[in-house]
Amino acid sequence: MRTSVFRKDYMDESYYSVVMNKVSQARGGRKIKATALVVATDVIAAGVKVTPEETEHKWHADIESWPEEKHERMRIAQELAAKSVLEQ
Repeated sequence: MRTSVFRKDYMDESYYSVVMNKVSQARGGRKIKATALVVATDVIAAGVKVTPEETEHKWHADIESWPEEKHERMRIAQELAAKSVLEQ
C-alpha cells in the first residue's frame, strides 16, 4: 500500500499551484479543499517510510510500508493526522 504525497518544502508557490491543478484534474476536476502538512521525520517515527517517486513530477513521494492490519494503518494515520497542520 502506498500513499501519494508531495514534498512541499522544496516547491515554490507557482510550482505548487501547477501540481495541485494536475492533482485536481486527475481527480476528475474536483477542487482540492485542503491539504495536511506533516514532516517526514514524523512519518518515519510512526513506522512507515517516505520514498521519493519522481515519475509524475520532481517533488512527488510515496508513504510506504504500511502494516497489513487495518487497525494498525488507522492508528498510524491518526497519529500522523494529530501531528499535521491543516492548510486551506
